[in-house]
Amino acid sequence: MRWRSRAWPCAHRIDGRCETCGTALAVQVEANGGLDHDQAEVARVVWFRACGTHNSCSQSLCRNIRFLCPICEPASPGDVYTLPQAAAIGNAFFAFQAGFVNGA
Repeated sequence: MRWRSRAWPCAHRIDGRCETCGTALAVQVEANGGLDHDQAEVARVVWFRACGTHNSCSQSLCRNIRFLCPICEPASPGDVYTLPQAAAIGNAFFAFQAGFVNGA
């Protein structure tokens, strides 16, 4: 899965596959980090909690985020979110990056 937060001031596309069945999934994200309402049911997001001693979220947190198609359930226990919920969490989590990217 490719993901960008709203720190990048441009629209972008997230491409991934369903964690369970492998179906290709794509989501268009607006420049402000929002999603078009028509995409709310396209996919869901599952986060598999992980414990570790990593210092970077890219080594633990982000590697445990996966897509689910609307009909599949996760293969392992995890926290399942709708796309709007996942976008809100991602935008809040990565909001600090806007200052770095935009030079603030």
